[in-house]
Amino acid sequence: MIFKTENTLFLQLEKLDFSLSTWLEHWYPAICDFLNISPQSDLNAVKDIDNLFKPNLRVEELVNELKRKTAIIIAPGNSLSNETAKKIKEIKSKNVTNTVLISVDGATTFLLEQNLIPEVIISDLDGCVEDQIEAQRLGSTMIVHIHGDNLEQAKKYLPKLIKAGNVLFSTQTEELGNFRNFLGFTDGDRAVCFAVNSEIKKVILFGYDFGEKIGKYSKVNTLTKEKIGKKFQKFIIAKSIINWCSKRIKIRIKS
Repeated sequence: MIFKTENTLFLQLEKLDFSLSTWLEHWYPAICDFLNISPQSDLNAVKDIDNLFKPNLRVEELVNELKRKTAIIIAPGNSLSNETAKKIKEIKSKNVTNTVLISVDGATTFLLEQNLIPEVIISDLDGCVEDQIEAQRLGSTMIVHIHGDNLEQAKKYLPKLIKAGNVLFSTQTEELGNFRNFLGFTDGDRAVCFAVNSEIKKVILFGYDFGEKIGKYSKVNTLTKEKIGKKFQKFIIAKSIINWCSKRIKIRIKS
């Protein structure tokens, strides 16, 4: 167990097998109930985007590049600092060809500030999308997650994202058309699930604070009181999902 989750609603789910069927039959319904989310809204958004846009990279192409590597995954937590960047650079310098840098949404802004370019960005377009587009131009592959709450944001930015570089689509509901379900709910835990599904050897996490403060790279200044409250609820879910992943992959947390 990576995080303490003894008193949460999702503890029992952490013990189930890591699979798409487990996600769709157990995790996703429990999360929808917990957050009062409409599965149909998620599905409708996926159908809408699938009719309008197509990814420009095959999942298998990306996965083949990542197999058996060590993933350094950066979340936009409150602990990100110059010292964090120094540690990331040290890890990468020891084995450049066998590490992959994965950015969680708003953490992309932090990485660009530190002259670090992620190979992969996991995003539902909550962070600074213009920075993510810039990272794409510099070589990042973008995995854009679509759900019921970001449909209009996706329609606005997907033309720019597809033009700027490689884009794949992900969903938290059933897989349809060009959409893949890598499992996971928040960008942070989905990045870890993606690592498991990509046969990554191990992951090193930075910025996974899950504390009482929301980091500035999560655009905390733009969040309403209601959205901040929901953010903390999502922290509960994310911790359990990462624990679920830890049964399949070695995970280390760095501060």
